[in-house]
Parts: sequence; C-alpha cells; structure tokens
Amino acid sequence: MKFIAHRGYSKYELENTKEAFLAASNRSYFGIETDVTLIKNRAMVLFHDDTLSRLSGKNINIRDLTLDEALEIKLEEKLRK
Repeated sequence: MKFIAHRGYSKYELENTKEAFLAASNRSYFGIETDVTLIKNRAMVLFHDDTLSRLSGKNINIRDLTLDEALEIKLEEKLRK
C-alpha cells in the first residue's frame, strides 16, 4: 500500500506549507497532496479552505484577496485543530 501525505505532513506541521512538505519528504510517503487556489489577481496560493477563518480566525474569502494581501495574513497553528 502506498500512502500520500495529506497537505504535507499536516499532522505535525501547518498544512500546505514548506515545513509540512519537507516533513513529509523525510518520511516514506509515495506522494504529497496539496490544494491550489486561484485568487483575485490570478495568483495561485496553496490553501484548502474557502475562507481564512479556520487558520487565521478571520472570516475572509481567500479568493477575494490579492497576493500581497494574502501574504500579510498570519496563519495560526493553534487554530487548526
């Protein structure tokens, strides 16, 4: 059986981040699943949810942000569980 790391190694690192992907690559996963979202100015970001509420506490639709605005959002590890 081959296992794929869901949003990277998101059990221990914040999902869809470089840290989650590196943690997954240091284990014996067959692959890594991620989520790509096209946002307001046609930039692509790695984010699963429609809104930022689960990971930032802000009820903002990710697709309504420009890349510069998205980069300003602080994601909170403690909010993800």
